[in-house]
Amino acid sequence: LELILRSLPEDCIFNLVSFGSNFTSLFPESKPYAEETFKIALDHAKSMDASYGGTEILSVLQWVLQTSQDKRKEYIDFPTAIFVLTDGQVYNVDQIVNLISDSLSKRNDQLRLFSLGIGDSVSHNLVESISRAGKGYAQFVTTQERMDKKIIGMLKNAVKPPIKDYKITWIDEKSSTNNDDKPSASSFINFFKKLSSDAAITSSLKYCSTPYKIPILYSGVRFIIYCFLSKEVSPPKHIILEATCDDGPIHLEVPIDPVTLQGSKIHTLGARKMIQEFEEGSSYLHQIMQSNDDNNLDQRIVREQIVDLGKRFSLASRYTRLNLQISEAKITPKSELQPAPYASRCFSPIPRQPSDLYAMSAIGCKVSEASLYLDPVVSCSVSMNLASHISFEEESFKSDGNDDENEESSFNVKHVENIEILYNFLRLQSYDGKFLASKEFYKYFDDSGDKINNNLKKSIPKAEEENKLIKEEIWTTSIAIKYLEIVLFPKFKEESEICFEKAMKILKKLVIENGDGCKGNNSEEKVKWVLEKAEEWITKWVNES
Repeated sequence: LELILRSLPEDCIFNLVSFGSNFTSLFPESKPYAEETFKIALDHAKSMDASYGGTEILSVLQWVLQTSQDKRKEYIDFPTAIFVLTDGQVYNVDQIVNLISDSLSKRNDQLRLFSLGIGDSVSHNLVESISRAGKGYAQFVTTQERMDKKIIGMLKNAVKPPIKDYKITWIDEKSSTNNDDKPSASSFINFFKKLSSDAAITSSLKYCSTPYKIPILYSGVRFIIYCFLSKEVSPPKHIILEATCDDGPIHLEVPIDPVTLQGSKIHTLGARKMIQEFEEGSSYLHQIMQSNDDNNLDQRIVREQIVDLGKRFSLASRYTRLNLQISEAKITPKSELQPAPYASRCFSPIPRQPSDLYAMSAIGCKVSEASLYLDPVVSCSVSMNLASHISFEEESFKSDGNDDENEESSFNVKHVENIEILYNFLRLQSYDGKFLASKEFYKYFDDSGDKINNNLKKSIPKAEEENKLIKEEIWTTSIAIKYLEIVLFPKFKEESEICFEKAMKILKKLVIENGDGCKGNNSEEKVKWVLEKAEEWITKWVNES
């Protein structure tokens, strides 16, 4: 949670909510991300405990969504992102989905929900349903995984302007003259059902894709769309993908290589996805009900489609189940497995890098939950309980000869494998990205401050040194940037990248305001010069470590 707080952008408002059987919030309403609120949130994160009982998400989501909606009167153009982290299970997933869907319909794509499931007993249905309804995406971590990388990945995607309004042209225009016409309700009903007669399908529908509406796609997240073509349509030679972003429209033609697969596994996966849309009310049939106001197209027809797909592809659903028949058979005893020969056990692979074991106490049914939600640019609802970290290091084994594989970089820093080093270093960073010239910062590099400043000040021409001083925070921030890039990025780039970007942003601002002593004709050249000097210092420090 501390890493999340340090990674938030400056121009946002945020709040923390802890929830379980009941819920409490850090602030009565979302507050601007500033030095004071940042420190309050950090202290709160350090003092959190697991004392909230079971998992009750509906009530806390109602409160979060309502308060964020009220806050939008003050921050009209700011989008909201909500992060929900849980290890629990609930019985009212449908109510939660309906609540999220209703809220999204009122926000004009200015609201997104992301969800992270923690542990082995978390409800996948709950976590995935929240993200689907909230136009975000879901991630899962086990009790032996670190969650920081995945949650920071979510935060990165949340603060970026999304690419949206996706449209896929599945068939060639020549194959369908009425492709632009909206099909009627009757056009869809018998798409999968076999007709009793041998007559061809009379429906005007040429294809059916699922999901019907393509959600927002995110960097690093795989998404699958299925398309069923009717028998009268030949597979296309290419499909066309269109979308919109802040830079303008996107148009991409993707060539199709025909592949013949045995069996119907792909069809079954597509049918399962379509059943899911029928059950959640987001299918093409529900779209017809909204656009055509067809009273004849009721839940009875939706149920018929679910039953038909379930029977055709042997899928369990809300209205279908699988009947199993158990027959007795004689079991032939098998010999017990024998241990592997001693030699093969002796030469099994040996870990060559230190390994970390993380014990995490999560949230949910048996433990409490905590949540973070951020408004403008990011508004989040997060439930999590910080992990206790236990690190076990093993001896690294090297061959007697020169082994280039063991030399991953020219730097031999003993602590680069430890995530705690990253956390300890980022604690030196202020909320706005600066690394202040403090005793703690200099002590981190075993320096009093004189060595760093004297070495770097030598780079300033003597004639200009008296009149052109470089603010000390420029040096400390630039050194921190290069320390992150050179030492910590090889192992922890994803976790620290947002903090790195915040430091780069504030460094440029500091150079513009207080960088008269930096060499260069403009701010970009001055920043480049400062970073070059910082890299020289870090390189020397690392090699001497």
